[in-house]
Parts: sequence; C-alpha cells; structure tokens
Amino acid sequence: PLEELVPIQLEYVKGTMTSISSEEQAYFDAIYADLALLEDLDGLSNSQAVMGAYKAYWTDLATYEPLVLVQDIEVPLLILQGERDYQVTMTDFNLWQEALVDKPNVSFISFEKLNHLLMAGEGPSTPTEYTIPNHVDLALINEIVSFIKNN
Repeated sequence: PLEELVPIQLEYVKGTMTSISSEEQAYFDAIYADLALLEDLDGLSNSQAVMGAYKAYWTDLATYEPLVLVQDIEVPLLILQGERDYQVTMTDFNLWQEALVDKPNVSFISFEKLNHLLMAGEGPSTPTEYTIPNHVDLALINEIVSFIKNN
C-alpha cells in the first residue's frame, strides 16, 4: 500500500541528505501528518485532500490489488525495472516476478544503472538526480522496440 511505501521512501531520502533544514523537516512532518489521516479513511470528508488526493482516490487504492488483477492478462507484458530505483525497488520487481512466474506471456528485464525515471546514473539514486537533464536509457528503449517487434 502507498501509505506504507511513502514512509520508507521518505526515510531513504532523508538518509541521502547531509543535513535537513527546518523547511525540509516541516515538509516531512506534513507528509507524516497526512499519512496518519489515512489510518481512518471513514473519518475523511469527501473534500479533504490528503497528499493531494481525495477520499475517493484513497478508498479505491485501498482495494486495488495489481498482483491479483494482472493474473487475468493474456497479452504479452514487458515489465522493466531500474535497479537504482528507490521508489519502486527490486523487492517490488521480485514480487512481480514471483506472482507471474507461471505466466509465459510476461517478460522481465532489470537495468543495473537506471533510476525511477529509467535514466542511467551512478551510486545511490537521489531526488536531486531527477532535476538533472537526461534521457531514457537507449538500452531500455531497444528492449521495448525488440519486445514490440517480437509480439
């Protein structure tokens, strides 16, 4: 669930920072306060935004089970993963592989140097890296092209 992933991502981001300003700490605190609101979806009003989304979104998301839903998909699927992605991690990628191990229509490819934006870099990925102009990795594009041509 997103409300469980966000704190993990925040702690990762905080761990990449050499120091945290009072403004940055206030930002983190606001997110944690919003996450606390999600513990009681019934208590939210329909017009109350939590992390930019309203009750209907969070209620729908609470019942969303992608690893179950994907089981019924029979068309070819290509699942790509950046190994430097701290938002959708290799742990998540492995969960997808385990859930779809018996599905011959699914292909999995991970890329060692790619981040969440599927752009190459070195070392641990950070939010600052997202601000540097870059391009989607050519090797990834070539894999997509190959997948499309073969399917």
